[in-house]
Parts: sequence; C-alpha cells; structure tokens
Amino acid sequence: MRRRMRHAFAGVGWVVAALVAVVLMRAVQRPARVLRPANGRSEDAHAAAEDEPDSRMDDADLLDRHAPDPDFIEPAAFKAIRNRPSVFLVDIRTLREWNRGRIPGAVLIPLQELGNRLDEIPRDRHVILYCRTASRTRQGLRILRQAGYPSVRHLRGGIQAWDGPVETDPDPEAN
Repeated sequence: MRRRMRHAFAGVGWVVAALVAVVLMRAVQRPARVLRPANGRSEDAHAAAEDEPDSRMDDADLLDRHAPDPDFIEPAAFKAIRNRPSVFLVDIRTLREWNRGRIPGAVLIPLQELGNRLDEIPRDRHVILYCRTASRTRQGLRILRQAGYPSVRHLRGGIQAWDGPVETDPDPEAN
C-alpha cells in the first residue's frame, strides 16, 4: 500500500512540476511590471513611471487608483496625475470665464457645446471635467457617460478648489 502511494505522489509531483514550468514560461514572455510597495510607489519607481511613455492601455486603472469615487477626483489627486499623457482635461465654462483663468493644459469646450463636440474628446484617455465650482460638471459627466466614455471624473470644487498653477490672458475683459 505504501509503495502505491509513493508512486501516486511521484506522479502528482511531475504534474505539479510541469504546471510550474508552464507558469514560469508565461511569466518570462510577459513584459516586466514595476512592483509597488504596500504603502504606494517608491519615489524612484514614481519618477521612472513619469518618464515612461504613457498610454491608456498601460494606465487603465489610473483614475481608479487616484479617484476611487466614481464621479469626483480630489484636487490633490488630480495635481498628482494632471501631466500624464493619458489624462485629458476639459474646461466646460464659458469663454469669458476661461479668459480670466484656467488650469494649464485644459481644452475649452463650454457645457452648451459639449454634446456637439464629442469628437474632440478622446475616448482612450481619462477625461477630467471642471467648471467654476463643480456644479455644471455633473451635467457634463452625464453627457459623456451617456455617449459611452469609459473613464470620466470631474474635479471636486472646480477651479475654485484648485490651488495649482493657473493661466490667464493678459486682458480678461477683452472677451
């Protein structure tokens, strides 16, 4: 009886060894991923990731990591990701408000024009909307989600809550 069990376990050992070999072969064929410590990214890994080319596919969970709320992104979290190539920032205020001050890198598409200008907003990037106080962006969020945009948030508190850099035009009263 013992002899039969030894042979049975020996057969199981070969099967397990083969499965381990298959798993290892697949792991070798995949590109390496940067592992993050349990408390977040190390500074070196973060700096390296900022220098790497970024795409929607490589950064698919960016908003889930930085904006767990399905509607909002906090200003501090937005500040951390705003320069990533996978982020597309849309200011939905009026031209007059835009001229008085805007977040650098934003594209102006007033809320009234949003539904007609969807072709200007890429579907393969994370879209962040903002207005003055985040009241109009709720409607913009609804428009984009109904149009099938997969990754959309709006900046909590709008530009009034933003404490980062702001661009202005020399003469904001010109328009």
